[in-house]
Amino acid sequence: KLGESTILGYLGHVAHLLGQHQTAVNYYQQALPIQQKLEDKTGQSDSLTNIGIVYDSLHQYQTALVYYEQALVLQKALGEPARIAKNLSHQGVAYKNLSDYREALAYFEKALKIQQEIDDQSSIANNLTNLGTVYDSLGQPKKALESYQKALKIHRALNDPSTIATTLTNLAITHDNL
Repeated sequence: KLGESTILGYLGHVAHLLGQHQTAVNYYQQALPIQQKLEDKTGQSDSLTNIGIVYDSLHQYQTALVYYEQALVLQKALGEPARIAKNLSHQGVAYKNLSDYREALAYFEKALKIQQEIDDQSSIANNLTNLGTVYDSLGQPKKALESYQKALKIHRALNDPSTIATTLTNLAITHDNL
């Protein structure tokens, strides 16, 4: 049965990548009862998070948040800081997309604290970029620049050209808006 839920998860992921969102949700939802029966809390957490991600891509942010919250309960019970931080970041993005910038800021800051505790440099840099975009939206360009500059330093240390380029673009746009 564990193999079946894993395959359903992979099928959900592929369906999501192909833009078949409802099919993806269906696969993840088929995996959930199997994972519950097996008491596979990690699997359940992943399925719930993935359902949230699909709803995020459909711009159904409130629905995504419901699934992220359910996953967060399991992640906290499992004591998995990396998954908790990633979940908090997902929620931050959903709140940002809902234009609830204060709530987004709170979630990104909680995620950042955990990421710093576990020294997850890549996630720290991504979250600093997220914080920068929220500060931009809140009309706080100096804080945005500070976040982007911290993110850029980490992205350069990680030698990730794609995220370096994105962060430089964000810096340039924010500088233009000063």
